[in-house]
Amino acid sequence: MFGRTQKNKKKNNISANIVNGNIIQDSSVENNYITINDPAIAIRNIGKNSEELTKYFESVRASLASQHKLYPYYETGIQEINGKNFLYSRPLVPEAKTKYPSRIKGRFKIADEEVAGKYSLEEMARRAYISQKSVELEPVEVIKMLGEEIDPYQDGFLEEVKNTNFRLVPEKLPEAISCTLKVDGSDLEYDMMMKIQPVDPDKHILCMANENDSDGLKIIIVYSLVDRKISFTYRLNFNTWSDVRKFMLFQMTALKGSVIKIETKEEKKELFKATLQEPLSSESIEELKGDLELIKDVILVETEFGVSFSISDGFDNDDQEMLYFLANSIRRIPQEMQWTSYNAEARLTPATEADTKDLFKPEFLIRYTEIANIKIQQIWIKDIRISNELKCCRFADPDQAYKDFIAAQQSEDKRIKIDLVPADEERRASRIVIFD
Repeated sequence: MFGRTQKNKKKNNISANIVNGNIIQDSSVENNYITINDPAIAIRNIGKNSEELTKYFESVRASLASQHKLYPYYETGIQEINGKNFLYSRPLVPEAKTKYPSRIKGRFKIADEEVAGKYSLEEMARRAYISQKSVELEPVEVIKMLGEEIDPYQDGFLEEVKNTNFRLVPEKLPEAISCTLKVDGSDLEYDMMMKIQPVDPDKHILCMANENDSDGLKIIIVYSLVDRKISFTYRLNFNTWSDVRKFMLFQMTALKGSVIKIETKEEKKELFKATLQEPLSSESIEELKGDLELIKDVILVETEFGVSFSISDGFDNDDQEMLYFLANSIRRIPQEMQWTSYNAEARLTPATEADTKDLFKPEFLIRYTEIANIKIQQIWIKDIRISNELKCCRFADPDQAYKDFIAAQQSEDKRIKIDLVPADEERRASRIVIFD
């Protein structure tokens, strides 16, 4: 490619700074160690020979590569940016990016002139760190570097960055610390990851809060740098009824005069400590105990039937009654109740050879099973088998029941309508869910 050519074929002049005067294309300049041939003529001479053309371009590429000042780590490549072709430094080996990493060196100014006039760069960096908000910058001068060397090809880089937004990005705040929240004298603890939070620099405060969910409990501690006072607040965002139960147990220990504190888990170093001036809960201990009993029932029913009840919707009186019944059934405790009447269709089969008519007069106990659907909140629990027991009952009209029974014996189904009433004043009955 770069060889001697015939000196009588002169095409045009190319000005080159490294040569004194003009270089005549298709000629050799041996004194300056540069020979330039017309690439168009070289390609035309190759014609349609694809192999020769490939060799020619490879020769050009290899020659350009060896001319890069960081060869053999980088070579000269061509890339297209915004429809234009630019030379750029292309890494040849993986070690290029470690020995001569690409980076930007430059001078910048704060984009907001009003802010720039109000704060020094150091103060802006401090405010950015406290607020964790980046600062918009404008480049005064930017240079692409390869390690400590200036990249020889800046035009493509400048084309790329001309619409780039530069920012002063603050260092991240310290990582969260593993801590526990507890009340002195109680074994109940909340594990939480406490971390310094971004704040408005003009408020002159420090703020810490737990990063993790902590079973639905969000703790916020604010320290005023002006009056040196500390405020302790919390927010609740429960995901499960188990979270609610744990917080209620915590409230039962956080009474007036109790000492509440947050300490690091490993070193047991106190981050916060205060004596409660009022109980953490506005409810009495008895009210909290009642709430806990209901929550126990909720968790039992959710686990047994595979449902999840809403925490925000709460439970009306009917819901609470059904929860109590289902939870006690799970505990194998029948629900005792009173009854007034019972109507059904039944097929009666006397158990003795005695006078059938007399069987309709005495008091007796009856058990029966029903299939029911129960609705709690907006959730249906379907196809529940319930065993019922009427402790002491009798036929409301024994004579009519006997007549219906005799008549039914002539039919294929043999069912009759029965009306039962309590046989004593206690009117006792019970029911329980049947589990396989």
